[in-house]
Amino acid sequence: LHTFEINRMKAIAHSSLHISDSSIFYADISIHNAKNIDVGDKIIHPYGILAFNYYKHAKIDSAYKYVELAHKEILASNFADV
Repeated sequence: LHTFEINRMKAIAHSSLHISDSSIFYADISIHNAKNIDVGDKIIHPYGILAFNYYKHAKIDSAYKYVELAHKEILASNFADV
């Protein structure tokens, strides 16, 4: 597995366990790892985790940023299939 996938899965696991600091940490690392490879729409998970955690901690500007990035990826992946 690529480091992106490992860190994405760690972010998902920590988010499921409600461990915000670790889920933010691993989501951020996975996004950084994704810059080097084509991960397709899997990048949506880390963006969503960051958006959720920032929203939960009342950091609305940061939450909005990651919602927008996830939305951009969703649109790109939907139009790629057309």
